[in-house]
Formats: sequence, C-alpha cells, structure tokens
Amino acid sequence: MKLSPRIAIYARVSSDQQAQHDTIASQLAAVQAFAIAQGVRIDPDLIFADNGISGTTLARPKLDALRDKAAAAEIEQILILNPDRLARKYTHQLMLVEECKKLGVTLTFVNRPIATSPEDQLLLQLQGVSAEYEREKIVERHRRGKLHKAQQGKVCVLSGAPYGCVYISATDSEEARYEIHEREAAVVQRVFRLLVNEQQSIGAIARRLTAEQIPTRRDVGRWERAVVWALLRNPAYTGQAAYRKTEVVERKRPTKQARDHTFYPKHVHSSTRDRPREDWIRLPVPALISEAVFERAHERLEANKRFSPRNNKRYEYLLSGLVRCQQWGSAL
Repeated sequence: MKLSPRIAIYARVSSDQQAQHDTIASQLAAVQAFAIAQGVRIDPDLIFADNGISGTTLARPKLDALRDKAAAAEIEQILILNPDRLARKYTHQLMLVEECKKLGVTLTFVNRPIATSPEDQLLLQLQGVSAEYEREKIVERHRRGKLHKAQQGKVCVLSGAPYGCVYISATDSEEARYEIHEREAAVVQRVFRLLVNEQQSIGAIARRLTAEQIPTRRDVGRWERAVVWALLRNPAYTGQAAYRKTEVVERKRPTKQARDHTFYPKHVHSSTRDRPREDWIRLPVPALISEAVFERAHERLEANKRFSPRNNKRYEYLLSGLVRCQQWGSAL
C-alpha cells in the first residue's frame, strides 16, 4: 500500500464531551478505512482534527491549517466523513466547497459521495440546509426543555454544584439535588467573613487561602482571584441558585484574542453579559450564608471595583483600545 503525500483527512467534534468519548477517533478510523479500501495510506502529518469546536464557526485552528495547505497546492484531495463535519451552516459548506474547487482540491465525503452533476450539487446543498435546520431545532428543544425544568425548580438544569456543595445526580426515585460539603462549606463561610467583616481584598483572600494550603475544588495548589470573585458573587450560597443569570450578546469591541489570528476562542464575535436579577429563575438549594451577608458582600465588591487602581473605566480616553503594538497586537 502506497503512502499518499497529497491526500488529507479532516475530522471535527462539537463538544469536549464528544472528544472525550473518542468520537474523533471513530471518525478518523472510518475515513482511514475508506482510504485503505482505495489502496492508499494517509500521511499522519496530513490528518487534521478539531476537538471540541463548533461547526457553526470557521475559526478552527486545524481547518485553517488544512486550508493553508490547500492554498499552497500541497494537497489534491480531502477526505471527510460527511458534510456536517466540514461545517454545520450551509453557507459555510458552500463557501468551502467552492474554495476547494477553485484550488483544484477534491472534497470526498465518505458517507455521501458527491458527484459534479447539478442534481448532485443541489442534493449537497439541501443536505447542508437540512443539517443546519436540525441543529437549530435541537438547540431550541434543549433550551425550552431546560427552561421548563428550571421553572419547576429542578436543579438538574445547572451544570454542577459550586464549591461548598456536591451535585447528586437524579435517580429513578429522586430528583437531582445539592448536598453540603462540610469542609468546603466552612471555607466558603470564611471567605465571606474575610471580605465582609475583615474587609480584605479578593487578592488578599486568595493569597491567604493559598498560603494556608487550603485545597481548591480541583486541588490545583493555588487560589486565583477570579475563583474567589466568582464564589463571592454566587447566589446559590444563600439557598437560591440562579438559572439564566447571563445571556449571550454581540460583542461590541473585538478582544485582544480576537485580533490575534493564532488564537481561537469559541465565541469570537459574542460576549456574555449578566441579566437583571429579576430575570433570574431561582432554584432552592441548601444555604451556607444568610441573604444579609451576601448583600453586604455584593456592596463590598462594588465598592472595591469602583476604587480599584485597575479600574480604567473611571475616565474616558480618546484613543483607548485603538492604538496597538504592530508586532504583538497588545494595546498601548
């Protein structure tokens, strides 16, 4: 069997969970079996796989590397399991297919061979539209299902339990629930005391917990400011976990990472914002602190934010965020 230096493979899975369950491996195995049946063996350097990246975006590192190879005339054929592994959106599929045509690169879908006749091209387009429609339908059903369960007060809609609690999965006879983790709960209560009573900063609290070698949830050996900040803002500790605390909105200004073409965030053009508290759906869970302590902590955090030396929003500057280093892309 000959080694083909001109044939590449592309595979993709949408979520980290799929990646962990070897969905990528099964895709690659199916495509490589197809290649073997054609009498060729694929060069490992020409196998491109994007793990845990949505097919609704073209900002994928391995896909970009594959397209660069095609543009440099280093490959002549790309093997893919099926069209929705290439892209979920029909417009993206069509654009990539047309791009490969112009470069003289043949796209071969293992589970759906595509000919060049107008009828077969129409079928490919219809498949793309159908895949996009099915995805949107699944997303909407999932959203509505979680919303309905949240309105019934079911904890299963939450992604997991915060530090200080343990998430107990649902069984045939019981709903999912939180249970208090005694050792972690004591740490949570102490963090609130350090902020509210001793008026320590978030950084000072993080350094103190790290110095005392108090383990984090994942026992990484260090408490980060962001972890302490998120802990102090979590309403679940008052006995009322919140669902729909945030919403995804269009990003107004590009982030530094979005300007860096070597970095691939999942949401380059979107941003997460807090919803108004009245829009939250409250779910009953075990309480670790009182509502009064939580409100005092919230006031303290707002005061710290206003007077922090890192707060650069107190003044508006004409060129803020516009002048950047040409070499590194950092703001000046």
